Order: sequence, then structure tokens, then C-alpha cells
Amino acid sequence: MTRRLALCALLLVVAVPLFAGRRRAVQPGAPSRCAFSSTPLAVDADVNMMVRDATHLYWVDAFGPTLRRVPLDGGAVEELADLSRWVPFDLTIDDTHLYLTTLTADATEEVFEGDIVSVPKGGGTPLVLRSRVQAAFDLEVDATHIYWLSAGTLDFNAETQPADGEVARMRKDGTGAETLAADLAFPLDLALDGDQVYFGQTGNPLSGQKFGLFRVAKSGGAVVTLNERIIVGQLTVLPDSLLFWGAGDVTPNGLFRIAKDGTNLRTLLVDEYVASGASVVGGQAYTLYTDEERNTYGIRRIDLANPSAATIVAEGLYIVDFEVDECSVIFSDGARGTIVRQAR
Repeated sequence: MTRRLALCALLLVVAVPLFAGRRRAVQPGAPSRCAFSSTPLAVDADVNMMVRDATHLYWVDAFGPTLRRVPLDGGAVEELADLSRWVPFDLTIDDTHLYLTTLTADATEEVFEGDIVSVPKGGGTPLVLRSRVQAAFDLEVDATHIYWLSAGTLDFNAETQPADGEVARMRKDGTGAETLAADLAFPLDLALDGDQVYFGQTGNPLSGQKFGLFRVAKSGGAVVTLNERIIVGQLTVLPDSLLFWGAGDVTPNGLFRIAKDGTNLRTLLVDEYVASGASVVGGQAYTLYTDEERNTYGIRRIDLANPSAATIVAEGLYIVDFEVDECSVIFSDGARGTIVRQAR
């Protein structure tokens, strides 16, 4: 397969799973102890996406849908908010609130408009912070702002996607919205690092659209092109580099590592079944894989110092999403309708 065809194939591989529920790469906080029960954290759980903090696991349950949480050490499941006005699409967290990108319930294949909403971590009525956002595939937060990525107008039957995506931000109360990068060709993911925002564009390589890894300051300004020889699906920030799920020059679907200036691209894992970005704890990267031919889904651990040493740590019929902390891996077992926590 030529480089161009491989990249185009990856565009489909990367884009399609995003509509099945997103996951976050790294979450704040860690439990204070590693003793926990082998009993499932939750049963009758139809998980779309999950995040955690130091004390609780939060997830969007497809029933309703609703926003729910359970203590990491086990306990009663709480229903935090009714989300039936929307189709939740992405979920993140800070010290006080959960934030979601959504599609409106009447969204169509041509119109992926939705709202960005917040919900207090203890529960309450969702507050719409910004409405009519087009295809908001990803959002992140820092101490003061919410950052989101709009893929723009989507037409999967067109040869070329309109280059009307953007990276934007607003204060956490919904004011002060500003565009940081505009006229983007089908961006999929962003990541925050200090005063910088990293993001990828997938474009359409066959039609000559721009793709690669880019950076812009949180305060705005010129967009810096870091590498135009890769397709970036999901990003994870490390102290000295970035991990991304995507494709390299001639390499289809895999997990890669690259310096923050866009140089020194390294392949960690090449596998058509890699299906998510990575969570990194203690020098180990955890990523979801999906083998639909065998109807097998699982979580794989990769030693960043020795990437050839990949180990399956959890496997099930339908693992939708997962979180990792210093003690454990937490995942949804869709076949059994449970959320499981096990030693990592």
C-alpha cells in the first residue's frame, strides 16, 4: 500500500470510532491507597465514556442518557444529571465540574451541531456554556479555560472535507470565547501542555488537503506546523514528547512517539487493531485494541522503555472505555454491563 493510500485508510479508521464514544488520555489525581475489592464497581452500566478523579469514577450511561458516578473504593452509584436533551460526545473533568461536548438530539449526518455543557461533580442541572458548536470532537480544560476542537462541516460522501474546523477556547463560565486556529481540515484531537495547544489535522491526503501535527499558543497567534508526514488521531502529552494514535510515513494504524518540536518520530506499536490514544502511568502506556473479526476487545500495556514488550492486561467481549491510576485499570465490560477495577 502506498503512503497516500495508507493515510487515507487511516483517516477512516481514526474517524469512525470517535462516534462510538471518546476517552481521555490522562486524568488528574490518584487514589490514596491500592486496596480495593474485586467486586465490580457498578452493574447494569451501559458506558459510553468515563473519567475519574482521586475519589470517584464518572461515566455517561447510554440509558437516558445519564451522568453517573461511583466511589473508586466501591459504594453506591449516584445519578448526577439527566442528559436526554443531547447525545454526549466527549467528557472531561476539573476540581469542581464535569464538562461535555454533545450533539443535539435532532442532529443529522449532515449537521453535527451540539452544545458544550458543564455539570457540578456532586450533580445538578447541566448548564449550557456554548451552543451550536459544529462537530466538537474533543475538549480539554486548564485552570481557567475550556478548549475545544470543532471538526467543522462533515460530508463523508465528499472527496474533500471543507476546511472550516477550528480550535477555540472560552472561560469556564462560558464567556470570552475566542478562536485560536481556524480553517482547519478535519481536526480530530487536541492536547494542552503549559502555554501551548497541540492538535492534528487529517484532511484528505488524496485531494491534497493539509494534514499533520500543529501547535498554537493558548493565547492565540500563529499556528506552527510541526510535522506534515503523520496523521494524528489522539494525543497524549509526556514531559519530553507526545504520544499519538495515528499513522506515520508509510505505517498504517499504530501508536507513535514524537518530540514536541515535531522531530524524532518513533514507532511504538504497529497494529491495525489499536483503537485509542494512550494513558501513561509509571512509564507504561495503556491503549485500547479492537479486533472486530474475532469480536475481541481489550487493553494492552506497552513499556515505553522497551516498546516490544506489549502485554494484554484486560480482555473482554466489548470493552468500551477505560481509565488507569497508580494502582489499577478500570474498564467497562459492555458484554456483562459492568465496570471492573483490577490491578494494573
